[in-house]
Amino acid sequence: MSASERVGAGPGPGRHAPYLAALLALGALAWANALGCGFVFDDLPSIVHNPDIRRLAGYLPGGHGYLGRPNRWVGYLTFALNFRAGGLAPAGYHAVNVLIHLATACLVYALAILVLRTPRVSGSRIARSPRAFAFVAAALFACHPLQAQAVTYVVQRLTSLATLFYVGSAVLYLWARLAPAGARGRRVAAYAGAVASAALAARTKEIAVTLPAALALLEVAFLDGRPGRRALALAPFALVALSIPLTMIGVRTVAGAGVSDVLSAAASATRVQTTLGRLEYLATETTVVLEYVGLLLLPIGQNVDHVHPIHRSFLDGPVALSSAALLLAAALALYAVVRRRRGDATAALAGFGVLWFLLALTVESSVVPIVDVMNEHRVYLPSVGFFLAAAVAIGWVAARLAPARAGAASVVAGAVLATALAAGTHARNRVWESQLTLWADAARKSPASPRPLNNMGVALEQAGRRDEAEAAYLAAMRVDPGHAESCYNLGRLYLESGGGLDDAIALFRRAIALRPDYPEAYANLGAALVRAQRYAEAAQVLDEAGAKLGGSAEAAFNLGVARVMLGDVDGARRQIEALRAASPEMALRLETFARPLLDRGR
Repeated sequence: MSASERVGAGPGPGRHAPYLAALLALGALAWANALGCGFVFDDLPSIVHNPDIRRLAGYLPGGHGYLGRPNRWVGYLTFALNFRAGGLAPAGYHAVNVLIHLATACLVYALAILVLRTPRVSGSRIARSPRAFAFVAAALFACHPLQAQAVTYVVQRLTSLATLFYVGSAVLYLWARLAPAGARGRRVAAYAGAVASAALAARTKEIAVTLPAALALLEVAFLDGRPGRRALALAPFALVALSIPLTMIGVRTVAGAGVSDVLSAAASATRVQTTLGRLEYLATETTVVLEYVGLLLLPIGQNVDHVHPIHRSFLDGPVALSSAALLLAAALALYAVVRRRRGDATAALAGFGVLWFLLALTVESSVVPIVDVMNEHRVYLPSVGFFLAAAVAIGWVAARLAPARAGAASVVAGAVLATALAAGTHARNRVWESQLTLWADAARKSPASPRPLNNMGVALEQAGRRDEAEAAYLAAMRVDPGHAESCYNLGRLYLESGGGLDDAIALFRRAIALRPDYPEAYANLGAALVRAQRYAEAAQVLDEAGAKLGGSAEAAFNLGVARVMLGDVDGARRQIEALRAASPEMALRLETFARPLLDRGR
């Protein structure tokens, strides 16, 4: 470590206490009503209906849940701990999410403080009010409504927890690099903690793969040292990041396969439920990133289901303009970092924030196609850089308007803005209270999208509002006649209501035609045909579906009923035996129903 890095420890912890207390108070104000929200959307399959979280061992190395999500097992382990502590009471899960968010806000504060102590910034004008700068950045991060999808949406704890470990690793890395020459123990402990935090981030969500680049950005922007030693310090983080794609592809695949097989596995692993081309996705994301910036600047029009146009070419007008804007922003930010002036590091700090923002978006907004091109929780980690740059801007304005009290003016401006944002967050949390409030909001804002209408229909049905649910499903089908889920749900509604069997059968067949790998549609089509006493058709449908049914006990029961009614003794026996392992209760019911036939068969 060079002599220029031996900066002082700065003000004692007590000097930070008022700022941290104000930060936590603002955060608590913003997120208090999140505790009353329920489980929504992917919370249901990932938490409510996930059997693995009912056993802590499921997400320990070697457990079933761990093997299913090796890059996310730390996050799911916290869900298992939540379940052990309070079952499926949503308040406990929301409380943990809010605590994670507030802890991350405190780490943003610490990151800002440490950046201002680095050799290339510590003597600049902006470093004269370090606590003001850190408070503004952290308060904006803590209170912004755009964070709701990463905080109030329980399953997106994967994003907020990965960010906690990511920023924590950066803080510990800086703390190690800034340790005085005689504090070897502190330096080693902080460095080891940084690597451990990076490993936890890598096993929480794949966004952690950019951490080594973020640390390298810190080195280039703010630290001194010989290139070889700096590269050596970053090497363990690069290895941790490398473990993420290796786990996605499969270590055994990499070790035992040829180059073409590895590339094929990598291509499959870096694509999420979409056939959209990588360059088409990248072109689209250039416009999405600017929408994220717009929502950060003015959080109006937030939506769980943004409808964003797909762009097929970089020559499209919006893509060309947004690409030019992003390239210009990146170039100016890089220039500001490289050509910084020691007497005034304002531009360098702002440039660092912009580069962090763009870097952290590269996983989900570049060439890894994801089915939803725009999701608000993806801005959570990048927003750390955005709010650092915003704090620089507020400090610069304060210094121009009130040069004698720039720090105090920054704090007041930041607190006022954070309070306004907290009010917006409080309002946004009300949208996340339930499935019905969430999807009604999305359906109003995205009338051309079938998914919000379909999901609102499910929520209305669960609330006992059958007629309104039917209207929502029909509206979804009008918006998109090819939306298989709304066809299926309307058919299921007719089937469960005890009437409209012919309509239900037609809707299930339509859903299967639209999505041939739809196990629930096959199972319910079989059930509807049995109820309509069309036993031969039911047996044919359920037989042909075969493995597509995914071992559905209900489908096996209905196939057994059809066999009985068709007088197929051997077929009925096969279904009874098949049900014994899947559902002994259903097997007994089917055996009782089939007893007269079985007796005659003997």
